[in-house]
Amino acid sequence: MEWRDEAIVLNARPMGERAHLVSLLTRERGKENGAVRTSKKDVSLLEMGTQVNARWKARLETQLGYLTLEMIHPTSALLLD
Repeated sequence: MEWRDEAIVLNARPMGERAHLVSLLTRERGKENGAVRTSKKDVSLLEMGTQVNARWKARLETQLGYLTLEMIHPTSALLLD
């Protein structure tokens, strides 16, 4: 199972050493959750309100899948402008 959609980051919580549990508000699917593997430079991608292109992938639709996120508009840049 896989889907792609535009989304806004609602919440991100650490899950282990190198992953975060992320809640997204997507355009087509509503609120969705997934795990994101992160590095130290990717943490800014998980700020609340950041607009992202999200790709969710799991074996079954009922499982917690892994997300791949690409930033569209950063929240911090809009606030500083």
